[in-house]
Amino acid sequence: NYGKQLCKRGYMEFTTVIATYNRPNIIKTVESLLKQTHPTEVIVIDDGSRYPVKIRSKKVRIIRHKMPLGLSVCRNDGIKASHGEVISFIDDDAIADRHWIENLEEKFSDGYDIVGGRIEPIFSSKIPFWFNSSLEYVIAINKESDLIFGCNFAVKKKVFDKIGLFT
Repeated sequence: NYGKQLCKRGYMEFTTVIATYNRPNIIKTVESLLKQTHPTEVIVIDDGSRYPVKIRSKKVRIIRHKMPLGLSVCRNDGIKASHGEVISFIDDDAIADRHWIENLEEKFSDGYDIVGGRIEPIFSSKIPFWFNSSLEYVIAINKESDLIFGCNFAVKKKVFDKIGLFT
């Protein structure tokens, strides 16, 4: 098991959960996770997609739902299936910076139990009409904040043991 191998190497053990539904380009997200400077177990939860996710890697586990059950159920299934002491979450259309897990581990080593990261949108076409200046400001912050974005955050598994899973 890949997740158990990481712990033996002295790393803080991470599992990254990606919930997906009908996202054909999820392979880019997965590839960005497999190229991390700090390894992570990768679990993809396919939430009843019409075109099931196909990824061939021993480092990626796929859990398939027969019908869509929603983001919270997907993330909870990922948490239950994980081996990591830290569970990180990334959206199925995001690309993780090569040092993402390494940077998360650094913050967890400082004593944090929940860590969120900056997001920088890459638009493949014209910037959407809903993208406004307040969102730009929030994305640009590069300091400690109470804001955590659902597409880029991590939680120590012990937190879920204490307060429960997503509702």
